[in-house]
Amino acid sequence: MKNNILILGIGGAALNIIQSIKMSQHLTLANTNFVVADTDPSTLNNAIDLGINTIYLNHYRDSKLSDIFNNISKVCIIVGLGGYTGSKYAICLTQAAKDCNIESIAIFATTPFSFESKTHIERARLSCQELSALCDNNLFIYHNDELINKYPELNFLNAFNVADSDIANGLDSYLLKTT
Repeated sequence: MKNNILILGIGGAALNIIQSIKMSQHLTLANTNFVVADTDPSTLNNAIDLGINTIYLNHYRDSKLSDIFNNISKVCIIVGLGGYTGSKYAICLTQAAKDCNIESIAIFATTPFSFESKTHIERARLSCQELSALCDNNLFIYHNDELINKYPELNFLNAFNVADSDIANGLDSYLLKTT
Protein backbone atom coordinates (compact mmCIF):
# COMPACT_ATOMS: atom_id res chain seq x y z
CA MET A 1 0.00 0.00 0.00
CA LYS A 2 1.21 3.48 -0.83
CA ASN A 3 1.80 5.68 2.20
CA ASN A 4 3.77 8.53 0.71
CA ILE A 5 2.87 12.16 1.16
CA LEU A 6 3.74 14.76 -1.46
CA ILE A 7 3.94 18.41 -0.44
CA LEU A 8 3.80 20.06 -3.85
CA GLY A 9 4.52 23.76 -4.07
CA ILE A 10 3.52 25.51 -7.27
CA GLY A 11 5.26 28.78 -8.13
CA GLY A 12 7.64 31.13 -6.39
CA ALA A 13 5.34 31.98 -3.47
CA ALA A 14 5.04 28.28 -2.68
CA LEU A 15 8.82 27.91 -2.69
CA ASN A 16 9.05 30.61 -0.03
CA ILE A 17 6.38 28.89 2.08
CA ILE A 18 8.00 25.45 1.75
CA GLN A 19 11.40 26.90 2.61
CA SER A 20 9.91 28.42 5.74
CA ILE A 21 8.19 25.15 6.68
CA LYS A 22 11.36 23.12 6.18
CA MET A 23 13.48 25.60 8.15
CA SER A 24 11.04 25.52 11.07
CA GLN A 25 11.00 21.71 10.93
CA HIS A 26 7.25 21.86 11.33
CA LEU A 27 6.52 18.57 9.65
CA THR A 28 7.98 15.51 11.30
CA LEU A 29 6.02 12.91 9.37
CA ALA A 30 7.92 10.10 7.69
CA ASN A 31 7.47 9.52 3.97
CA THR A 32 6.92 13.20 3.20
CA ASN A 33 8.39 14.48 -0.05
CA PHE A 34 8.76 18.18 -0.84
CA VAL A 35 8.69 19.24 -4.48
CA VAL A 36 8.46 22.67 -6.08
CA ALA A 37 6.98 22.94 -9.57
CA ASP A 38 7.38 26.06 -11.69
CA THR A 39 7.82 27.40 -15.20
CA ASP A 40 10.63 29.72 -14.09
CA PRO A 41 14.10 28.14 -14.07
CA SER A 42 15.42 30.64 -11.50
CA THR A 43 12.77 29.57 -8.97
CA LEU A 44 13.69 25.95 -9.59
CA ASN A 45 17.41 26.70 -9.20
CA ASN A 46 16.65 28.36 -5.85
CA ALA A 47 14.72 25.27 -4.77
CA ILE A 48 17.59 23.00 -5.81
CA ASP A 49 20.01 25.18 -3.81
CA LEU A 50 17.76 24.56 -0.77
CA GLY A 51 17.75 20.80 -1.33
CA ILE A 52 14.15 20.68 -2.57
CA ASN A 53 13.21 18.49 -5.53
CA THR A 54 11.84 20.29 -8.58
CA ILE A 55 9.58 19.86 -11.57
CA TYR A 56 10.00 22.07 -14.62
CA LEU A 57 6.39 22.47 -15.74
CA ASN A 58 7.28 23.65 -19.24
CA HIS A 59 8.42 20.08 -19.97
CA TYR A 60 5.09 18.56 -19.00
CA ARG A 61 2.07 18.20 -21.18
CA ASP A 62 -1.27 17.71 -19.42
CA SER A 63 -1.14 14.00 -20.31
CA LYS A 64 2.16 13.56 -18.43
CA LEU A 65 1.23 15.45 -15.26
CA SER A 66 0.02 12.20 -13.72
CA ASP A 67 3.65 10.97 -13.64
CA ILE A 68 4.22 13.31 -10.72
CA PHE A 69 1.89 11.24 -8.54
CA ASN A 70 3.45 7.78 -8.92
CA ASN A 71 3.57 5.99 -5.54
CA ILE A 72 1.83 8.87 -3.76
CA SER A 73 -1.16 8.42 -1.45
CA LYS A 74 -1.68 12.02 -0.26
CA VAL A 75 -1.02 15.33 -1.97
CA CYS A 76 -0.94 18.72 -0.29
CA ILE A 77 -0.62 21.51 -2.82
CA ILE A 78 0.72 24.86 -1.65
CA VAL A 79 0.15 27.73 -4.05
CA GLY A 80 -0.03 31.48 -4.26
CA LEU A 81 -3.00 32.23 -6.50
CA GLY A 82 -3.26 35.23 -8.77
CA GLY A 83 -0.18 34.76 -10.90
CA TYR A 84 -0.23 32.73 -14.08
CA THR A 85 1.77 29.68 -12.95
CA GLY A 86 0.07 29.07 -9.61
CA SER A 87 -3.43 29.72 -10.88
CA LYS A 88 -3.12 27.56 -14.00
CA TYR A 89 -1.10 24.67 -12.67
CA ALA A 90 -2.87 24.32 -9.32
CA ILE A 91 -5.98 23.42 -11.29
CA CYS A 92 -4.16 21.14 -13.76
CA LEU A 93 -2.23 19.31 -11.03
CA THR A 94 -5.25 18.92 -8.77
CA GLN A 95 -7.18 17.39 -11.67
CA ALA A 96 -4.23 15.10 -12.47
CA ALA A 97 -4.09 13.95 -8.83
CA LYS A 98 -7.82 13.23 -8.89
CA ASP A 99 -7.41 11.30 -12.14
CA CYS A 100 -4.71 9.20 -10.42
CA ASN A 101 -7.15 8.34 -7.61
CA ILE A 102 -4.98 9.91 -4.92
CA GLU A 103 -6.79 9.10 -1.67
CA SER A 104 -6.40 12.56 -0.15
CA ILE A 105 -5.87 15.91 -1.89
CA ALA A 106 -5.69 19.21 -0.04
CA ILE A 107 -4.86 22.68 -1.29
CA PHE A 108 -3.39 25.47 0.82
CA ALA A 109 -3.68 28.66 -1.20
CA THR A 110 -2.92 32.32 -0.61
CA THR A 111 -4.75 35.11 -2.40
CA PRO A 112 -3.42 38.52 -3.46
CA PHE A 113 -3.58 41.67 -1.36
CA SER A 114 -6.39 44.02 -2.39
CA PHE A 115 -3.85 46.58 -3.65
CA GLU A 116 -2.47 44.11 -6.20
CA SER A 117 -3.64 44.17 -9.81
CA LYS A 118 -7.28 43.49 -10.59
CA THR A 119 -6.11 40.84 -13.04
CA HIS A 120 -4.35 38.91 -10.26
CA ILE A 121 -7.31 39.26 -7.90
CA GLU A 122 -9.79 38.05 -10.53
CA ARG A 123 -7.52 35.18 -11.59
CA ALA A 124 -7.24 34.10 -7.94
CA ARG A 125 -11.02 34.30 -7.48
CA LEU A 126 -11.70 32.14 -10.54
CA SER A 127 -9.00 29.66 -9.52
CA CYS A 128 -10.54 29.34 -6.05
CA GLN A 129 -13.90 28.50 -7.63
CA GLU A 130 -12.41 25.81 -9.84
CA LEU A 131 -10.27 24.34 -7.06
CA SER A 132 -13.23 24.26 -4.70
CA ALA A 133 -15.14 22.13 -7.19
CA LEU A 134 -12.17 19.77 -7.56
CA CYS A 135 -11.17 19.10 -3.96
CA ASP A 136 -14.37 18.93 -1.95
CA ASN A 137 -13.83 20.40 1.52
CA ASN A 138 -10.04 20.35 1.41
CA LEU A 139 -9.38 23.84 0.04
CA PHE A 140 -7.81 26.07 2.68
CA ILE A 141 -7.57 29.70 1.57
CA TYR A 142 -5.36 32.24 3.30
CA HIS A 143 -6.35 35.77 2.31
CA ASN A 144 -3.37 38.11 2.57
CA ASP A 145 -5.58 41.07 3.51
CA GLU A 146 -7.02 39.14 6.46
CA LEU A 147 -3.51 38.74 7.88
CA ILE A 148 -3.12 42.48 8.19
CA ASN A 149 -6.52 42.74 9.88
CA LYS A 150 -5.85 39.77 12.17
CA TYR A 151 -2.38 40.99 13.14
CA PRO A 152 -2.43 44.82 12.93
CA GLU A 153 1.11 45.06 14.30
CA LEU A 154 2.47 43.37 11.16
CA ASN A 155 4.06 45.22 8.34
CA PHE A 156 3.99 44.05 4.76
CA LEU A 157 7.29 42.16 5.00
CA ASN A 158 6.75 40.22 8.21
CA ALA A 159 3.18 39.36 7.22
CA PHE A 160 4.61 36.64 4.99
CA ASN A 161 6.36 34.97 7.93
CA VAL A 162 3.05 34.82 9.80
CA ALA A 163 1.27 33.51 6.70
CA ASP A 164 3.92 30.81 6.30
CA SER A 165 3.45 29.81 9.93
CA ASP A 166 -0.34 29.73 9.59
CA ILE A 167 -0.06 27.52 6.51
CA ALA A 168 2.45 25.23 8.25
CA ASN A 169 0.08 24.85 11.21
CA GLY A 170 -2.83 24.12 8.87
CA LEU A 171 -0.77 21.59 6.96
CA ASP A 172 0.31 19.87 10.19
CA SER A 173 -3.29 19.69 11.41
CA TYR A 174 -4.57 18.34 8.11
CA LEU A 175 -1.88 15.66 7.83
CA LEU A 176 -2.26 14.56 11.44
CA LYS A 177 -6.03 14.32 10.99
CA THR A 178 -5.75 12.26 7.79
CA THR A 179 -2.83 10.01 8.74
